[in-house]
Amino acid sequence: MTNFRPISLCNTVAKVIAKCLATRLKNVFPTIISISNCILGELQGISLGANTPTFSHLVFADDTLLLGRASVTEAAIFMSILKQYEQWSGQLINPQKSAVQFSPNVSRELRAAITDILGMPEVATREKYLDYQPL
Repeated sequence: MTNFRPISLCNTVAKVIAKCLATRLKNVFPTIISISNCILGELQGISLGANTPTFSHLVFADDTLLLGRASVTEAAIFMSILKQYEQWSGQLINPQKSAVQFSPNVSRELRAAITDILGMPEVATREKYLDYQPL
């Protein structure tokens, strides 16, 4: 009993409460959140390998990277996401501080269509981001 530390139970209590809340809300969520409100689910995202999970966004400090396939459909989804963000947060996206980056095998026509939809310029594939040089 001398090694017993009550403070170590704090994390356990939080986990038990979170589990209880999640179990109770599991049946309520479908009635308050529709699948149409979950627009990120419509993005295919990208994968780094054959057996790796896909991801559609990364957030670092005050920067957000949206990642997806080079298609007109995903560009339209990205615009919808950005417009919803502006409405919900009251903040405006600055297209002059935003950019689109493509893989080398995307055609010029598709690049032009996507940059027109997004209203953002294209940047070079090998350009630095946050002092990071891509491989």
